[in-house]
Amino acid sequence: MLKITIHLKSLREAKGHTQRSISRLLDMTEDNYARYEQGKIKVIPLDFLDQLCEVLECEVSDILRRE
Repeated sequence: MLKITIHLKSLREAKGHTQRSISRLLDMTEDNYARYEQGKIKVIPLDFLDQLCEVLECEVSDILRRE
């Protein structure tokens, strides 16, 4: 079975952002962003994934990894 994991915390920290700063850049609540980072939200809309890549200056493959 293919398993895809979401890696946001390490990317965010590498860019020097807090959950608060990222959530503000994404125009969402800090709690909602934290749910993505903690893996509590399992489905990421493509437009949100695109926003994440812009804010974190990364590629989709940096966020989603196959294990």
